[in-house]
Amino acid sequence: MNVNEFNISISEINKLIGDDKLALIEILEVFLDVSRSDLHSLYKAINEKDVTECGRIAHKISSTYGYFTGSGVAEVMGLIEQKMALGQQVSGIVNLLVEKQRTIELIESHVIKHILKLKLSINKNQVFTSAA
Repeated sequence: MNVNEFNISISEINKLIGDDKLALIEILEVFLDVSRSDLHSLYKAINEKDVTECGRIAHKISSTYGYFTGSGVAEVMGLIEQKMALGQQVSGIVNLLVEKQRTIELIESHVIKHILKLKLSINKNQVFTSAA
């Protein structure tokens, strides 16, 4: 999947926080931390064959990735949640998760690049403000 095939809804976040680049950086860094932690927890729940926990974590990840339209991550996590609610085998979701792992990695990479651009932008503004 190409990064250009999905959109990060930064504009939706900006509606809530305005043009506060530091706040946006913090939100995106929290997203990365939570996403990685949740994915680790989901894999752990799969290994432990904990259907209830898989469904709970998939729901949480689905909500987290709702800001990334076109990635399919939220939809796949919603499907995993449904399968777990129906009591299906945990092993049945592994392929769904593996299928979206590369997309998740691309999204994380995109978010990291966005954070770096924001930090560079802030640093440039500080340099110009200090020089004035």
